[in-house]
Amino acid sequence: MEINLDDLSSQKLSEQITDDKIGGDYLYAIALEMEQAKKAIAHHEEFLTTSKNRKHILLESTAKIRKLLRKKTPLAVIRENQLIVITDSDITIETNVI
Repeated sequence: MEINLDDLSSQKLSEQITDDKIGGDYLYAIALEMEQAKKAIAHHEEFLTTSKNRKHILLESTAKIRKLLRKKTPLAVIRENQLIVITDSDITIETNVI
């Protein structure tokens, strides 16, 4: 029997699980998918942590550059026809400019 984990509603499970063997097969399939989900979550959490650290470093660098240039916020810089806006808490590229 092929195990389909797309529908895990109580009704579907009660229709499909008619004996211990099928119930065990479902539990095994669920355990395998759970391991995959846990690995995916760990990977994404690691990526998120790395990205947040990088964001913090970039913001600190922005503040250091402003200090070196003796500029206060808000500050705007134009490069390659794009408006870069620097505030105390962010640096963005503004595209909605007239």
